[in-house]
Amino acid sequence: MLLALLIAGVLFQDPAPGLKVGETTTGSIAADAPVVVTERIARAAASAFPTRGRTFAFAPESSGPRRVELRSYEFKPYLVVRDEKGAVLAEDEYSLFGILPRVVVELEAGHAYSIDAASRCGQPGEFELVVNVGAPEESTNEQRAADALTFAREGVARLEARNVPADTALGTALHRLAYATLVGGQVPEAIALFRRALEVRESVLGNHPLTSETCRSLGGVLAQTGDAAGAAPLFERAVRIDELVFGPNHPVTASSLVGLAGAKEAQGELAAAEPLLRRALAIDETTLGPDEPTTMALRARLALFLHRQSKFADALPLYARELELREAKSGANDPESARVLEAMAAIHEQLGDTKTARSELERALARREATSGANSPATAETMAHLGVLLQALGEHDAGSELVRRATAIDTSVFIPEMTLQEGKASWWNERTARWWRLLWAAAVAGLFAWSLRRERATSTKSTTPLRGLFAASLVVSALTYTNFLTFNYGTFVHRWDEYHYFVGAKYFDELGYDGLYDCTVIADSETPGWSERVKTRWLRDLRTNEMVPAEQVLANGAALKARFTPERWRAFSNDVAWFRERESADRWEHTTADHGFNATPVWTLAGSWIAQRFEASDGSVLALALLDQFYLVALILVAVWGFGLRIAAVAIAVLATSLPAEIQWTGGSFLRWDWLFFTVASFCCLRRDRPLLGGVALGYATLLRVFPGFVFVGPVFAWGAHLMSVRREGRGVLPLDAHSKTFARFFAGAALSAVVLLPLSLVARGGVATWSHFAANSSKHMTTPLTNHMGLRTVVSWRPDDRPIAERDHDTEEWMASFRAARARGWSESKLLYWIVVLGWLALLAYAVRGRELWVAAALGATLIAAAAELTSYYYAFVVVIAFLCERRPRIAFVLLGLGVLSLFVALAPLPGMSPWLENQFASISCLTLAAFAWILVGFARERRELAV
Repeated sequence: MLLALLIAGVLFQDPAPGLKVGETTTGSIAADAPVVVTERIARAAASAFPTRGRTFAFAPESSGPRRVELRSYEFKPYLVVRDEKGAVLAEDEYSLFGILPRVVVELEAGHAYSIDAASRCGQPGEFELVVNVGAPEESTNEQRAADALTFAREGVARLEARNVPADTALGTALHRLAYATLVGGQVPEAIALFRRALEVRESVLGNHPLTSETCRSLGGVLAQTGDAAGAAPLFERAVRIDELVFGPNHPVTASSLVGLAGAKEAQGELAAAEPLLRRALAIDETTLGPDEPTTMALRARLALFLHRQSKFADALPLYARELELREAKSGANDPESARVLEAMAAIHEQLGDTKTARSELERALARREATSGANSPATAETMAHLGVLLQALGEHDAGSELVRRATAIDTSVFIPEMTLQEGKASWWNERTARWWRLLWAAAVAGLFAWSLRRERATSTKSTTPLRGLFAASLVVSALTYTNFLTFNYGTFVHRWDEYHYFVGAKYFDELGYDGLYDCTVIADSETPGWSERVKTRWLRDLRTNEMVPAEQVLANGAALKARFTPERWRAFSNDVAWFRERESADRWEHTTADHGFNATPVWTLAGSWIAQRFEASDGSVLALALLDQFYLVALILVAVWGFGLRIAAVAIAVLATSLPAEIQWTGGSFLRWDWLFFTVASFCCLRRDRPLLGGVALGYATLLRVFPGFVFVGPVFAWGAHLMSVRREGRGVLPLDAHSKTFARFFAGAALSAVVLLPLSLVARGGVATWSHFAANSSKHMTTPLTNHMGLRTVVSWRPDDRPIAERDHDTEEWMASFRAARARGWSESKLLYWIVVLGWLALLAYAVRGRELWVAAALGATLIAAAAELTSYYYAFVVVIAFLCERRPRIAFVLLGLGVLSLFVALAPLPGMSPWLENQFASISCLTLAAFAWILVGFARERRELAV
C-alpha cells in the first residue's frame, strides 16, 4: 500500500511550480490537496487523516548545500525534499524545537528536485516556503528557543485577531505556543496553554490525531511535574483516540500506551503498567522492527521496569535480546551494550550466579574502555561495579584496587550496592532455619518427656542410652544455634556489629559514646570516591539519636580530628577503611544510622585492651570474632558441669530455639557473649555450692551489661525472708546460720567484683565523667524505641498501626519517626499500668522465692528482667538461666520450649493476617514471654503455699 501511494503521488499530481533561491514563496493548502507520503510519514499517519500538501520544483544553478524552511501559523507543517526519481533526500517537522521544519541538503546543479510543503493530518491553511544557499548560522539552544517562542506568540496573536470562532488553526497555534513556552522553562504557563489547546482541539476535532497529540503532551508534562494522577486520564484518552484513528496495533498507539504505563508506574500501580509496556513493545517489534531505535529503547525500558521489581526471569531475556541485536548491528563497538551487560550482571549477582556476573562485568569493562576511553566516567562506573563484586567474592585486594582506580578517574563515581555476601549459603536461610528450630524444639521436648517417663518407670535419673541422646541433642542444639556453622547464613564475621565494638573500643578514649559516626564520616570525606557522596549523606547524631546531615558534621571536622594524634587518626582511618571497603556504599551509609557503641566502661577494660593490639584486617577481625565462639563452648561446658547433661541439654535447646536470641543479631562480632557466659557461670557456681564465685561472676556480668543486676532481686528477697523467719523464731541473725552464710558469700562476691572493677574503670577510662556519659547514653537509648525492643514496657506502649505500610516505606526515617512518636504516646498513656504490673511482679517474686535455694531464687529473679527492663531482643538469651529451673519443675522445660515454638511461628507469619513487621512481632513475643515467666513464678508461689500447708 505504501508503494502504491508513493507511485500515485508522483504520477498523478499537477506540474510543480518552480522555486527561486532567496525568494519566499507563499501559498495555501486546501482540504483536498494531494496526499504526501514518505515511509516516515506512513509510520505516524492515520489513513483517515493523511498528510496533504503542494509540491514545488527546484533546479539549483550551482552545487552545494541548500537550506529549506517551511513556515505556517495555521497548520502543523512538514517538509520533504526529493530527487528527480522521487526518492526522499531529507524530511523534517521538528528542527526548531518542534515548531518549524528546516532541512539542509546537498544539491547538484543540472538536476531537478521537488520540495513538498505539507500539512500533517491535512489541516488547511497558508504557508511560506523559502530556499537559501548554505547552512544556517550557528546558534545556541537558547537563541533557537527564543526564536521559536517569538514565532509561536506571533501566530497565536494573529489568529486570535481574526475575531472568528476557535478553529483547528488556533488549536494548533496554542499547542505550538505551549510547547515553545515549555522549552523556555515556564512550566505552569505551558500547562495552561496545553489545556487551552486541548479544549479547542476536542471541541473542533473530537477523536483526531491532533487531539491525541495534545493529550500526550499535556500528560507528559503533568507526569514530569509529579502529577501522575492528572496525567493518567490524559494518556487513557490518547489511547482510546489512537485505537480508533490509527488502530490498536499502530506505533502511535504504542507511544500513548508507554505514556500511560509511566503514569501508572508513578502512581505505584505496577501491575497495571507492566501489560501496557509489553503490549507497546509487541506493537513496535511488529510494525517498526526489533532493532529500530524506538523498539530498542522500549525494550530496555521494559527490562529495567521488570528488573526493579526483581522479576529477573522476565527481565533477563529482554536484556539478552537487546544485547544480541546490538552486537549483530555494531559488534563490540556499541557503548550501550556495556550498559546491558552491567544490568545482566546485576541480576546474576542477585541470583547468586557469580561466575556469569563476573564474566559479564569484565566484558562490560572492556567495552567501556574501547568505546568510551580508559579514563571516562562511564568506564569508572563499570570498574567500580566490578571492583565491588570482587570484594563481595572475597577478592578484597583486587576489588579494592579496581575501586581505587575508578575513584582516581572520577572522584564522584557511584560505588554500587554490594548485592552478594561472600560464601553465602543458598541451602540455609532465615526462613528454613526458623522452621528447623521449631521442629527441633518439639524434638527436644519429646526427648525430655521420654526421659521423665523412663525415670518414673525405673526410679533412676538416667540410663546410658538416654545420656547418649542428650549428649547428641546438646551438639545439635549448639549447631542449630550457629546455623549449622553457616552463622549469618554464609558469613561468619558480623562486620556491621564488629565495626561498632572493635572501632568503638579501640578508639574509645577519642570517640567516647558520641564520636564514632561523626569521626567515621570525616574519615570517609577524606577518601577518594566518597568526598562528594558524603556531602549528601545523613547519619545519626549519637548525642540526641536524631538523624542529621553530614554537612553539619563536616563543618566541625577540625575539632573532631583534634581528639586524635596524627598517628591515631591515620590508624583510625585505616581501620574504618577496612570495614567500608567490605560493605556496599548503601549498607555502609546505613551503618552510621544505627545507635553507636554502648558498652559499659568495665567492658572497655578488656575490649579496649584487646582491640588496641590489632589493626583491622581479615585475620584480626576473624580472630576477634572467634572469642565469642570460645565463650559459647565454655558456656555449654560449664552448664553441663553445673546442672548435669540432661538439664544442660534442655537449657541449650531453649537458647538455640529462642527467636529473640537468634545468632544473626550479634554472632560473629567482638565480645558480645561475655555477659551471657558469666551469667550462666554464676548460676552453675551457685548450683555447685560456690556462692562466692557465683557472686563474682554475676557481679561482672552486671558491670558488663547492667541488666543482669535484676537477678540479684530474687536473692535479696529470699535472704530477707530467711532473716525475718530466723528473727521471728527468736534465733537472731548473728552469728549467721549456714543458709545466710551462703547468701552472704554470694553478695560478697558481687561486691568484690564492684570493688575491684569499678575503680579500675575509673582509672583506665577517664574517671567518673565516663560513667556519667555512659548513664546519659543509656538514658537516651531508653527513650528511643526500637522495632526489636522487648519487655513489659514494649507491650503497654504498643499501639496498632492505623495505616497500611508499604515495604518501601517501612523502616525509612520518616516511618521510624512516626513509630517512635506512637510508642512515646503509648508509654505516656500506660505508665501507671506498667508500674502496677511491676509492683505486682515484685510481690509475686518475693512470695515465690521464700525458702528457696539461692540459685532458684536467682533464676526466679531473672524473670524480673522482662517485667522491669526494655531490652533489644538478643539480650533475651538470658532465658537459658531460667531454663535451669526445669531441674526443680520439669514442666518449665515444656513451657520454655513451647515459648520458642510460638515465637518462631509468630516470626514466620505463615497465616493470612499475621504481621510481617518486627515491631508487631516482638510486641507479641513479649506478651508470650511475660505470660510464660508469670506462669513459672505462679507455679513456684503455689508450690511454696502447698508446702506450707
